[in-house]
Amino acid sequence: MGGALMGAVGYEQPVIVDLDDAVYRIDVGGSQLSIRMPLKVRAAELVCIQVDRSRMMALVGDACSGMMLPDKGNAKFGGRDWSGQDPRSLAAMRSLIGRGGEQAAWLPFLSVAENVMLAQMHHTHRVVDELVEQAASLARELGLPGLPTDMPDQVGRNDLSRAAIIRAFMGRPKLVLLEQPGARDPELIPLLVNRILVAQSQGTAVVWIGDKIPLSGSGVFDSSSRYRLRASGVMEALA
Repeated sequence: MGGALMGAVGYEQPVIVDLDDAVYRIDVGGSQLSIRMPLKVRAAELVCIQVDRSRMMALVGDACSGMMLPDKGNAKFGGRDWSGQDPRSLAAMRSLIGRGGEQAAWLPFLSVAENVMLAQMHHTHRVVDELVEQAASLARELGLPGLPTDMPDQVGRNDLSRAAIIRAFMGRPKLVLLEQPGARDPELIPLLVNRILVAQSQGTAVVWIGDKIPLSGSGVFDSSSRYRLRASGVMEALA
């Protein structure tokens, strides 16, 4: 899989995520740990981040989606700083981000299908039939016979994890954040790789976050860049 897709010859894709000078602080065992993530993600790139501390996994996603603001420096999405945005602007920016994985949150009073389509129904003017058609198509791509219509607590763990990824790819997101995808469901990986390829061809940037990252260089799974966020809070580029 190509790590990044280019448009015209010599054209550099726009930066979607820019955390290059942002510094975050989290509490670890009563001590403050500073984390700097020299991260820039361009449109149509797949960037993989191996995280040594499980606590830091959500931090990466929160930083990329503006859910956590840096203590120092600037964090930007599509060239816009997350700081200082009004609620409507924040909602509009986050509507362009999909996020899915093992620990996805679900509204317990809505079916899985309703959960999957909720954001698109809220942020867009797409008709329900169109949303159902896209969700069903994504479900087939990810190995499900259809989108689960049961309540979240009635759906198996693996199917629920796949549904979270379907939700992440709904619409035409500029950025998709995948947190521990397929950690307990290895059969999902090749299906997800194909889905990422399609998303890249549409200009979507994808960030794959996990304590383990599938091996690259095989022609099946390849990425634009790979990083490791160590327990010390240092992020380093991997060869």
